Amino acid sequence: MKYGLGMRCLVAAFSAISLFACDSSSTSTPEADSENENVDVLDPADVETGSFTDYRDDQEYKTVTIGDQIWMAENLSYKFNDSTAWSYCYNSNGSSCRKFGRLYSWSESFVLNVCPSGWRLPDNEDWKTLVNAVGDVDYAGHYLKSKNGWQGDGAGNDDYHFAILPSGFRDADGKFVEEGSFTSFWSANAYDSLNALHWSFSNDNEYALRSFDLKKMAFSVRCIKGAAKPMSSSRQSSSSSVKSSSSAKSSSSAKSSSSVTLEDVNGKSVRNFDPSKVVYDFYKDSRDGQVYKTVSFDNQTWFAENLKYEIKNSYGDSIESWCHPNADTCAYMGRYYTWYAARKACPEGWVLPYQKDWKMLMEKLSSTAPWGILESVCSTDTSFVGMNYGQNLYGLDIAVTGDYLDKNDSVSFRRKEAEYWTSDSGFGYGIIIFDFLEDKYTTPNTSRGSAFNAVRCMKEARL
Repeated sequence: MKYGLGMRCLVAAFSAISLFACDSSSTSTPEADSENENVDVLDPADVETGSFTDYRDDQEYKTVTIGDQIWMAENLSYKFNDSTAWSYCYNSNGSSCRKFGRLYSWSESFVLNVCPSGWRLPDNEDWKTLVNAVGDVDYAGHYLKSKNGWQGDGAGNDDYHFAILPSGFRDADGKFVEEGSFTSFWSANAYDSLNALHWSFSNDNEYALRSFDLKKMAFSVRCIKGAAKPMSSSRQSSSSSVKSSSSAKSSSSAKSSSSVTLEDVNGKSVRNFDPSKVVYDFYKDSRDGQVYKTVSFDNQTWFAENLKYEIKNSYGDSIESWCHPNADTCAYMGRYYTWYAARKACPEGWVLPYQKDWKMLMEKLSSTAPWGILESVCSTDTSFVGMNYGQNLYGLDIAVTGDYLDKNDSVSFRRKEAEYWTSDSGFGYGIIIFDFLEDKYTTPNTSRGSAFNAVRCMKEARL
C-alpha cells in the first residue's frame, strides 16, 4: 500500500468490513456545485499573472490573482529553520528544492514568519475561497494542478495558472515519499496540540481535500498576499482523543486530549445555532423496546442514532431490512433498509425526512454549509469515520454508513460516506450523502430503491 494520508485511496478493516475510498471525476469546464448554486465560479480569462521578489533571499516567484486573492503561483523555497520548525529539500537534493520548493514542518513561529513581509500563510478560509472560486472540491485539482510532472493521468489543466506540482512530502519518520503523485499544503490553522490542517492534491483524482496531520511532517507552502491574521488558541475539550490523519505505514497514530472548537479551526465563528441550546432526550420505540437518543433544535426533533427496527413480511422474513451479523457493528450502525421499507420504518409519530428537511437542518446548524459539516454534525468516533471525523457539536453523531446493494455483498464505504434514505421519489429515490473526504453533503437521487441504506427518523410536525 502506498504511503498516504486521510484523503488518499485506502483500504482498512473494522469488524470484518472492507472500506474502499477510491474514486475520480473529470470535467472540461469549471462549474458550480449543484448543491451550492450560489458559488460564483471565476472565468479563467479573468485571472492576472505577475511576479514578486522575496528580498530575504532574492528569490523571484510567479504570482496569480484569482478573484480578490493574490497567491504565489510557485511553492515557497525560503530556507526557514528555527527551534520549532524546519524546512527540507526532497531527499536532501538541492535540485528538488529548485523544482518543487522546500517542505516545511509546522509551528506557530513557522505560521507567523515563513512568508515574506506583506504575505502570509493561508488559513482554511483562504483555501475554501480559492477552491470555490474555481468550482468546488470535486474538480479543483483539475483546474489547479500543473499540466506536467504528474504520474499517470494525474496532470491538471492549470486553467488558473496556479501550477500545483507533485512535490511529495516528508513523513513523521523522516522519509520522503510520493514525489510525482501527491502534494499537500499547510494551512495556518492548528487542529490540536499535535496536528494542523492541510489541503492536498493527488494524481489519483481531481479533488482538493482538507485533512490534518502531525505538525512534524513536512509539506509544501503557498503564500497569499495580505497581513498575517491573529492566531486562534486551542481550547481544552472533553471530546474523544484525536488521532493523526496520516495512514503512512511508518507513522504512528498520535493521541491528544486537547481539541478545538469550530471557531478555533476556522479562525472565526461559523455557527448559526448555539450548541448550548440543543435539547437532548431519549425516545423508547414501543414496537421493540429499543431506546434512542434524540436531539431537538427549536421545533425540530431528530433521532441521534440510526434506526434499528426490524421489518418483517407476513412470512416473518426480514427481506426489506438487514443488520450486519457482527453484533457491535449492528448496534452502532443500525439496520439497513430498502427505500420501500424505509418509508414505513419509523415509529408512530415519526417520519422519514425529505431532502428539504435535511437541507433546512444543515442550514440551521452551519452557516458555511455545505462546508463545515464535519465539525457540525459528524461523529467523534474514529473507528468508523476514520481520518476525517468531526466535532459532533450538535449531537447528531453522523458516522460512516456506506450502503449494501445486496445482503450478500460486503458493505461499500466508497469515499468514506454516510448515506441515508429520504422520502423523496420521482426520478429515482431520494438519499442524502455526507462526504467525509470533501466535508460536505449532497442530496442526489438513486435508481436503486432495492439497495440497503441507513435511516434517521424525524418527529412528525404537529399542525
